[in-house]
Amino acid sequence: MKKLIVLLTVITLGQITFAQYRYPASKTVEVSDTYFGTTVSDPYRWLEDLKNPEVETWFKAQADYTNAELASRMGGTSQDILMKELKAFDNMKSGRYSPVAKAGGKYFYEKRLPDEQVSKLYYRQGKNGKEILLFDPQAFVEGKTYDYSPSVSADGSKVAMVLSEAGTETGDIHILDVATGSFLSDVIPHSTGGFAEGSNTDLHYHQLKGYDVHDPEQRLNIPFKLHVLGTPVEEDMVLVSAKNNPELNISAEIHPVIMEF
Repeated sequence: MKKLIVLLTVITLGQITFAQYRYPASKTVEVSDTYFGTTVSDPYRWLEDLKNPEVETWFKAQADYTNAELASRMGGTSQDILMKELKAFDNMKSGRYSPVAKAGGKYFYEKRLPDEQVSKLYYRQGKNGKEILLFDPQAFVEGKTYDYSPSVSADGSKVAMVLSEAGTETGDIHILDVATGSFLSDVIPHSTGGFAEGSNTDLHYHQLKGYDVHDPEQRLNIPFKLHVLGTPVEEDMVLVSAKNNPELNISAEIHPVIMEF
């Protein structure tokens, strides 16, 4: 008698559990294949035809049912719940770090906290030095956010920054003095580049034709140039280019460089 009561209890609980979910009906069809003498039934093969309106209706019904269940039990759709979980997970992290360079005993790196939209540039004097904010891309120009690409000088005293307003594709090279946190007067327009290997004063860069990304000539026949800090940008030397070095047969779309070994 005790065994019977237990069995009935289990069955009843099972019925209650399954009764909670009323899934949309899924029809079956008579489809089968024979492999090496063995017949395999595939009653749901019709669901593989994703262009079938009936299949689309079935998937929508499943999604609607799932969202309705989640909304009633957990307070939101599957997308809402997923976003909440991802946000909670992201907030658990102390921050995202990306190394930039080690120079002059300084460690340069980018850090983005969970509640921040962009990464900022920091440095420390030595591994255990105080963290110092060097560049905030949202504070460079009030009300705007800038994308940036840093290049640190050999002694760690300066950082060349390719700065472009977020959403644009062409920027200028600015030079940030690490000690003062201010920018030097040197500005190289519509260019990309950084400090030459082992140098504290020389910058190697490619200068585009202008800022118009729709100009088909903007990135063609681009020279590789040298800028020395404190000198006029207009007097920068062309190190190599298709125009100056025809013997190299440089294609118009190639951006030449000079490598130091």
